[in-house]
Amino acid sequence: MLGGEPLYKRALRKFKDHQVFLDTDANWVLKEVESDPGLGHVVAYSRSKEAIEAQDPSLLLIKNFLTKVSDEREHVALVHVTSPFLRVKTLESAVERLMTNSHHDSACSVTNIQNFFFRPSLNGPLPVNFDTRCIPKTQDLEPMIQLNHAFYVFSKESFERTGHRIGFKPYFYPLGFPENWDIDTEEDWDWTTKLAELVDTEYSIGC
Repeated sequence: MLGGEPLYKRALRKFKDHQVFLDTDANWVLKEVESDPGLGHVVAYSRSKEAIEAQDPSLLLIKNFLTKVSDEREHVALVHVTSPFLRVKTLESAVERLMTNSHHDSACSVTNIQNFFFRPSLNGPLPVNFDTRCIPKTQDLEPMIQLNHAFYVFSKESFERTGHRIGFKPYFYPLGFPENWDIDTEEDWDWTTKLAELVDTEYSIGC
């Protein structure tokens, strides 16, 4: 519960001006969505047995959904309820960029991080984005791109071509705080409840 409402319903309700599809293996969710007059824009359906049994069902869920899409070039968006501060206008902006820029075949939300990174190796940690013999200012580092999973935008055509929600020519749409906030742990959730009380209304309801 966040702000007196289930987290998943907040995500569905913020996209009230769009058609939303919900794939779930929870019968109680199907019943709640069907009985909620505020969720008339949501088409909810049962998850396939194959996806339920899969270790990583995400691509199977997308494949199943895309069977319902007739226009292969229509842009669809995959969003996560665990990004509660994503604004609708931000997602609309990402879709608009794809519609007006033929260079990109997909878009995904990212966080640009300017900090010092190492990767482990058998010979000890190796610097990724800087030279240990000449330490630059943090602000001068080339940003590392982190997927924050707030959204992915793609088409049936690009997914069938790549087999992935990220195409061959993606646009990395940078998100700042708090839109890039992602809930993965119980500690993240504790901070989410505090943030919801502090951030502007437009972030809380996703305008």
